[in-house]
Amino acid sequence: MDQSLNTGVIAEATYTESNPIRKLAKEILNGRTEPYSSEEIRRIVDSRYFSFEPLTNLTDEEASFLRSRMVNDFLNCFDKEKGTIGKFLQSECYQTPFQSEYPFGDIYARDALPDNFDCSRSRLRLMTANDKLAFLENPDYVEARWHTKNMSMDFSKMGYRTLKGYGNKFCGESFTAVVRQLQADSGKKELHVLDLGGGMGFALHDAKKMHPELVTYNATRDEEFAHYPTDFHVVGFMERMPLALQGKIDFIFSNMTTRYLAYSDLVIQCCVLMLAKGGFMDIFFSSERSNNRCEEDISRRMKKAHDYLKSLERSGEIQLTINHTYYGLGKHRSKNGTLYPAATVFVKKL
Repeated sequence: MDQSLNTGVIAEATYTESNPIRKLAKEILNGRTEPYSSEEIRRIVDSRYFSFEPLTNLTDEEASFLRSRMVNDFLNCFDKEKGTIGKFLQSECYQTPFQSEYPFGDIYARDALPDNFDCSRSRLRLMTANDKLAFLENPDYVEARWHTKNMSMDFSKMGYRTLKGYGNKFCGESFTAVVRQLQADSGKKELHVLDLGGGMGFALHDAKKMHPELVTYNATRDEEFAHYPTDFHVVGFMERMPLALQGKIDFIFSNMTTRYLAYSDLVIQCCVLMLAKGGFMDIFFSSERSNNRCEEDISRRMKKAHDYLKSLERSGEIQLTINHTYYGLGKHRSKNGTLYPAATVFVKKL
């Protein structure tokens, strides 16, 4: 086994081979019909997300909450009735030919077609198991429309966002300026850059095209069938990042990922610990749409995160800027003394 699997920081080739989502999909496509049990999935979650030494320690209650949530996500993904992917894998499906003006195409479950449907008289083609797997593993196809009897949706997932689409101050158009400044300050050309909650890695894909000298890390809790290549994948919970990244990352960026996370105070501790000396992070901390914990707990943890950053600022360990103005459905401003419900955090490690 590749030792990187025991560190939580996995190189691209190893990640593709070890991705449990792909492995479970192949089992179904190869004929597995019985549903996955909670215990079976829990063993995968424990070996994948809890097998490496972390930067921060979770309480038993915190670890149990994250573990159970991940197990449920896996089970729902592959459920034939509940999950889009599970239904797609286990249904008779037909695909339209891809066209240059619409490269993503349409896919129809059999129940979305007329009872008298005749494939030989249609432009639709029956998908084989290999067709389905190739489709799921190609990130360029995530906008294909998926049609069933009761709904029509696309295969897009969280994290399918270009670098330009990030709302951070130092991403998008100004990303190059940050890279050049960090290179000048550190004397290093090869910078280690991490997207916190990067999903399919589209933003890092953009970053690498702009600056091939970067070493890119895609940190994501929810692994994907399809992903754009990055140098390393950081597998795990944002609240429990790998110890192997301590002091290693020159630039961390993220956009609204924290609304999908349970413990923002632990997330921000991990980010600070991952930063190299002189490193920089630009993160939009947001919980205004979070449904992971009760509002009281979220508010408490967002204040705890704020107080942790302020204590580091007072001790001279970081330079800190917090912008309390944010844009959701209109312009809002969170209170001073907390990151709740949302705030943009800029940190430089001294």
